[in-house]
Amino acid sequence: MSAPAVQRREYVRVMSARPVLVYRGRDGRSVSSYTVDVSGGGMMLAGPDALQQGEQISFRLTIAQGDPPIEGWARVVRGDRAGRRCVAFTTIGDLDRRRLVRFVFERQRMERRRGLELEDGRAG
Repeated sequence: MSAPAVQRREYVRVMSARPVLVYRGRDGRSVSSYTVDVSGGGMMLAGPDALQQGEQISFRLTIAQGDPPIEGWARVVRGDRAGRRCVAFTTIGDLDRRRLVRFVFERQRMERRRGLELEDGRAG
């Protein structure tokens, strides 16, 4: 009998569709995409499916309209058949990471509140 696999993440991950520009290749071609989910350590992109595992990219992630984008470098760690790509941040400024973690916690708080409201509505 084997022990169940335990998945541990350093950062909380939340579902959130946010616009992101991905820059790839030596010429820095930009590709528009959006996030499927995001955390303080990485994000899942809804494409571009041409990104290869191990590829280094730079990115500009918009978490709130009117705020400066979060910028950094990431490495593609895996992809799936739907064309989504998971990237892990390799370089991101401390201020940008704090902004991103704050965004994730605010989204998580909103999701919990929404869940509690749904439970209260069913109980009454």
